Parts: sequence; C-alpha cells; structure tokens
Amino acid sequence: MKRLKVILAIVFIQISATIIYSQQIAGDTREIKESVISSNEITTILYNYGSICKPNTFINIADFVWKKNVLGNMFEFGPLISAEVIGKNGDTLHITSDSFVLTGQGDYNADGTEKWGWLPRAGYSNPNSNEIANSLNSESWPSNWSYWPGEFGNDVIIAENELFYVMDDFSNAEFSYYPFPNDSTKRGLGVSAEVRAYQFSGFLKDALIIKYKITNESPKDLTQVYFGFQGDPHIGGASDWSDDRVGFLPNNYNIIEAANTIYNYDEDGMGMGGKPTGFLSFKLLDTPNNLGLTSLHVVPYTNSYPNVPKNDPLMWEWLSADSINSNQQLLNEAGDNIINFGTGPFELKAGESTEIALAIFLSNSFDDMLKDAFAIQHYINWPSLVNSYNFSDGNDNYKIELNELQNENSGDVEISWNYTGTNPNAKIFIDYSSDGGKVWTPLVKGYDINQNYIWDTKSVDDGVNHSLRVLAYNQDNVHEFYYDNCNKRFTINNPEKNSIPEFQFIQFTDTLKREKVNVKWISEDADNTELTIIVEHSTNPYDSFQKIYEADHSNGNNSFLWDLSSIPNYEINYLRFTIKDDENETISISDEFVINVKRGFYSSSQVEHVSGNSTAQIEVLIADTNAVENNEYEISFLIENETKKYSVKNLTTNQIVID
Repeated sequence: MKRLKVILAIVFIQISATIIYSQQIAGDTREIKESVISSNEITTILYNYGSICKPNTFINIADFVWKKNVLGNMFEFGPLISAEVIGKNGDTLHITSDSFVLTGQGDYNADGTEKWGWLPRAGYSNPNSNEIANSLNSESWPSNWSYWPGEFGNDVIIAENELFYVMDDFSNAEFSYYPFPNDSTKRGLGVSAEVRAYQFSGFLKDALIIKYKITNESPKDLTQVYFGFQGDPHIGGASDWSDDRVGFLPNNYNIIEAANTIYNYDEDGMGMGGKPTGFLSFKLLDTPNNLGLTSLHVVPYTNSYPNVPKNDPLMWEWLSADSINSNQQLLNEAGDNIINFGTGPFELKAGESTEIALAIFLSNSFDDMLKDAFAIQHYINWPSLVNSYNFSDGNDNYKIELNELQNENSGDVEISWNYTGTNPNAKIFIDYSSDGGKVWTPLVKGYDINQNYIWDTKSVDDGVNHSLRVLAYNQDNVHEFYYDNCNKRFTINNPEKNSIPEFQFIQFTDTLKREKVNVKWISEDADNTELTIIVEHSTNPYDSFQKIYEADHSNGNNSFLWDLSSIPNYEINYLRFTIKDDENETISISDEFVINVKRGFYSSSQVEHVSGNSTAQIEVLIADTNAVENNEYEISFLIENETKKYSVKNLTTNQIVID
C-alpha cells in the first residue's frame, strides 16, 4: 500500500493545544476584522464578532456562494447565547447576546453608537492585518505566535484553511446584571467563545465547519443556558428570496446520522439568471451533553422588530422552547423567511467550558443533502481520509492492513484484516463505496478488532465500481486512527438482482472553442456487456433538452464527436446522459460549461465579391457585445494565389481573434 504524506496526517497525534491568551479584558469594536475564505467549494466572508456574511456586502460574491456559480445564499447568519439570570434587584432576567450588526436587528445602546453583544478580543491577530488569523497566512498572526494554535496541537493543521479568534459578550450592558461583582464594566453573561472555522477538502469540501468553545469567565454560575443561531438565507441569489423554502429532518428520522438537519431550498430550483440552485443546510454536530437540536423557528424576515436578535424576550421564547414543532406554518410556505435554532438547556458553572460544533453545507438535491449530512456526521473526526484505491495512512499505533476481496463477489463476503497496532483495545470502522470512491457508506462502527466481519452484499446495489476501507481507531480519542483502502475496485453481482448501469462523464476542462469536440465517458454494468447511451444538450438543467446522440456501446471507455457548428454560443450549457439496459436506466447531468466557438472561416458562398480586389463586402457580427467592450479591432485583407483571406485582430490585447 502507498502511504500518503500530507499535513493533515499530523492530526493523528493528540497533543493538547496551547492557546496564547490575551490579557484584554473585553471585546472591542476596534478589533473587528473580516476574511473572505474560498479554500473548498464554498466562498464566504467571516467576521470575528461571530457573523457569517453581512447585509449587502459582497452580494453574490461571498454571501455563501457555492462552486463559484455567482449565486449567493445568505444575507447574514450569527450565533446567539441566551440565559436566565438574577438581576441586581433580584428580578429574573433573560439575556441574549448576538452578533448582528444592523442597528435595527442587533443589540445597541440607545443612540446606536455602541454594539452590545459578541465582540472580538485583541491579541488574536496581527494588528497591522485586516484578516482574521488563519492557517494559510502567518502574516495574519499576532507577533507572539510562533506556531499555529491548532485544535489538536501546536502547529497541527487539519484543514485546507483554519480561522481562529476569541470573542466575548462583555459589552452587552442592556440589563442590570453584573457577572463580575468587582468589575462593573464587564457585562453581558460574562461568557467568551474560542471560535474555529474550518474549510476541509474530501468528504467535507461542500461544508463550513465551525466550533465554539464557550466559557463562563465570571464567578457566577449560569444554570439555564441556550446556544443557537439566527440566519436569513436567500437561496438562488440576493434578489431571489421570494420562493425560498425551509424543511428539517426530525430526531426520529430513519437515517439517524442525518436527523436534526435544517435545510433551505428554492421552490423552483432556479435562481438569478436562471442558474440552478442547491440545498443550504445546517446541522449541529456536537452539543453539550449530546442535547442535539432542541428548538427551531421559521418566521418572516423583518428588518427591525419583532423577528430580530435584539428582541431578547422573543429570542428566549424561541430558544427555550422544549420541542420542535414540525407543523410550523412557514415550513410549508415559500417566502423571505429567517431561521432560528439552538440547543439547550445546559449549565455553565463559574469557569466551566462546553463545546458546540456546527456544519453549514450545500448539496445538489434532497437526496444529496441526506448523503452529505450522513457523511459529515461520520467523517468529521477523520477529515484526512483519502478515497482513492491503494492508499493507507495514520498513527502507526493503530496500523491495519485490509485483506483484498476477490474480483467478483456475491452473497455473504468475509472482510478480514491484519492489525499490527499497539493498542489492543482499538475498534474497527468499515465503509464501502459503490462509485469508485466518490460516496462512502458505513457498514459498521465500534467493531471488535479481533473478529472478521461478514458483509451481506445482497443488501447493497450490484455494480462494478465497489471499493472497501477499514479503519482502526482509539475509542477514547477518535482522532487517533489508521486506515487502509483496498488496492483496486471489485464487482458485486448477485444473480437474483438487476444491476444499475454505472456512468462517469469525463467533464470538459475548459471553454469549448472548437467546432468539434470529443465527448468522453465510462459506462459499465455488472449484468450486461452493452448499454444504450443517449446524450442530450440544453442551456437549462431542468428542461428543453435536445437529443444530440444515441447509440449502443460496450462496457468501458467510449466517446463520440460532437459537431457544434449548429449550436449557438452560450455561457451556460449542460449535457444529460441516459444510460439504459433492458431493466434499468441511469440519468446524469454534467456540470455547466461554456460554448464559445470562434467561427473564423467563411466559405466563398458566404462572401459576395462585388468587384476588384479590395471592395469585397464582409460583415462581422458580434454575438456578445459585452465581451468586446472598450476594445479596438482591426480587419486586414490578404490575397494569396487569387484566394481572398481576412483576419480580425484585437489591438487592445494584440491577439488575432479570427484568422
């Protein structure tokens, strides 16, 4: 087995991270910073007072854009903490601290000059940098950091990019509660939060993971605390909010790993400019005492009272709700709705800390959302797994080697391994993939290291692209593990089942500029040696597909030459593939691509020669006038052996565009 050496591998060594604390007594508006992040499929902007996105900021550029498709998905989203306390006069108070920045929505003093709520502390970033401290840029770090203070150890970086900051709610002076009896300047609930934001690749490439370590820094116990979030999604772009919908999967959902997921989607699946939208989802991964999601409210967006975080009584009412009402009216209505959800109640005694982890992720469809929620819950502790054949890596104290399966399998199949790790109490996790490593499905977790596992392959789909992986891990510290992938793919073919045709389109890597392009794919089936392939083209992934090809092909790599001469140039194009055998069919839609063919050759029938050698009438038409704005062009003519030729040159860029 090959071993992959990447920086993520050092997560396997569990070291207690040393956080370099500042002596700053309270958060400060002068410390506010922002970072645009785009290290995986999500591009968004984060602020070190807790919010993700900001009203009317980087619209459709960084308002939670997915796959750089120029469709924003969120107006603003931020954390809330709410608690019941006894005030100075013995009265019962319900205080909520928030991150929202509009004075009509977030808490401010009477004249709107002082923000009450979460604010960043000094000492956690370079004073001369506008960025939040992040693992990609050491210039964003404070001068006294000589290493990245990773969650799992000093200089341990587990993601493509990590952000770290500390905030507190000491500025929230709305109520007569003084969490620090000897310091009346520090108000709020007396809590701080270490915040870590992660952009992973692999299974988590469509997700932003945020972890909050909440600490009660005051000498007073907090006996009834709720932590939650409020956000205003706009699925499909900043102006495409009127047909947004919200749904959620209850805690008794049949796919338990996907339970308690809140998802937002566009009713017609189309956003600004006719672009397809996705599902924006939220899932609490870790909560105090495993409380999970305990409240969810969907209500109309208001720019000020009532449905705003500064409305403390309403925030307390929502967050302290003891159940989730799945029949809320707005769960069944489209519109510009906000979501408010949280977990609790829990205690935070003086000096005590607790942790909350949240995944915000995007998916293509409801089914993909289920798979993503499932995968995120399983793999958040093992972000460095490599999904390709013939790879293994990890902590040698848990080293394991998978024994390979036969090329073709059916019925009950024994999965076995050689374990040479040093921890005799290690546990086994086994998962499989049926599509060559794109999507993985767990088979068993917490299995005995000393027993082989019997896999009932009749419970999975037949196919030719199966892969298998075993992982040995420390049940007391799941970040210590070692994994091994099988060396090659294998087939599952149970005679009593019909296999589903399998398909992989070899996606175009660039704009299509030639009049004929080779469309390539791999099509296979465990039961059949020949499949019918139908290819259709459209500028809309939902309808208006026109057939461009149909033929039967044997299993394996296949292709056809697509003539674009009759296809108009357009920035958004899709191919839909239908792969059929006698019993089943598979439909796959490509990613969007651009057609921009420079049709520079014209036959003699398209040019009228009026007279002489220099008076031919030629008309050059521009398909997209926006593409040539502020450029100067020159048309030149040449006669070679009585053949008349012309070319068009862009003088601004000094390029020949038609020759």
